[in-house]
Amino acid sequence: MGTAGGYGRERRRWSWPRCSPSRVSGRSMPRCVVDASPVRSTPYSGMAWVAHTIRGKIDHSLGAPPGALGWRERAEPESEALAMMPLTLALAAHLDEHVSNLWLAWTLDPTLLIGLALILGVYIYAIGPARRRWGLGESVSRAQIIYFVAGWATLALSLVSPLDTLGDEYLFSAHMIQHMLIAVVAPPLLLLGIPRWLADLPLRAVSVRTVARWLANPIVAFGVFQADIWLWHAPTLYDLTLASEPVHIFEHLTFLIFGIFYWLPILSPTPLIPRIPRGFAVLYLFVGCQPMVALGALLTFAANPLYTPYIDAPRVWGLSPLGDQQLGGLIMWLPTNIPYLIALSVAFFQWIGEHDRAERAAAGEFDLESDGIGGEVSGAALPAPSEMGGAIAPTSAVE
Repeated sequence: MGTAGGYGRERRRWSWPRCSPSRVSGRSMPRCVVDASPVRSTPYSGMAWVAHTIRGKIDHSLGAPPGALGWRERAEPESEALAMMPLTLALAAHLDEHVSNLWLAWTLDPTLLIGLALILGVYIYAIGPARRRWGLGESVSRAQIIYFVAGWATLALSLVSPLDTLGDEYLFSAHMIQHMLIAVVAPPLLLLGIPRWLADLPLRAVSVRTVARWLANPIVAFGVFQADIWLWHAPTLYDLTLASEPVHIFEHLTFLIFGIFYWLPILSPTPLIPRIPRGFAVLYLFVGCQPMVALGALLTFAANPLYTPYIDAPRVWGLSPLGDQQLGGLIMWLPTNIPYLIALSVAFFQWIGEHDRAERAAAGEFDLESDGIGGEVSGAALPAPSEMGGAIAPTSAVE
């Protein structure tokens, strides 16, 4: 998962040419040609003009003002310009090449790949051979399989693709996209793909069921998840995650685990952890958006960059450290809340539908409709509670 600008971790996909450090506008920049003598600029010509143009491109790519890297700001003899051309061209080519090579920087860490393979392998084995062999439950629908695979693919994409390298070593905004995928997008998809009987298996143990129910309590789940997000984005801890691989792995695990518990009150696949009423779910999801909005606003409107590794990281795509942080704050402010808003909308319309059906039933509209088609609805026409695994309440209880 790399490190921003080589900040404390060994794995690097790419490194700068060896140059002595320089400070430009409060951040480290490579100084490859040093000439501190105060000389006046004069017009360029020939190869000197070519060298000056390429150096300007390097200045722009690094986000430094013209001449800040120590280039000679004077007309050079053709021989001197020719002598400097190999270094100048090499640096310019390196800047273009390292950006294009980012798309090839996949994180093929064996531990990570084994963990992802185990998640998908255990799921496929459980819903297939294990279910048929031990009669664990009914077959899983195609929609559930699609949901789970989509959640797994989202998790794998965020951890294995070049997004991981880009976020760890170059851009804070890319890291925010990765956190959004792990904590907000993957958990609900994984829950939607888990059948009831599979969720019941680990909850048969009383101790596991007690802990799971406590963590899935709406107040606890909300508080723990939001506190986890805010805590890991404190500058000290955030910098530590980029300096220590074990801490970074632990951070991602807490995002995923607490993200699952955050969504359990709404998408629980088992009655052993009951879902909250839909009206309460609307409020729960709406309030859940607010801490993300507040953290995103804090990052967006910060006057200075907050995270040290990205201040010293190589600049890509012309984003300054502060501009990159502002973009990351906007990502957390707006796109991160899209899954919550989608779920909120679904819960809201289901809640309205339930109230509408209850009011119509209380007014006797359903009875009039039954009489109008010339027959009564017999008890045999409704599925028995035993056929639905006890999930349907008796008619008297509903009435």
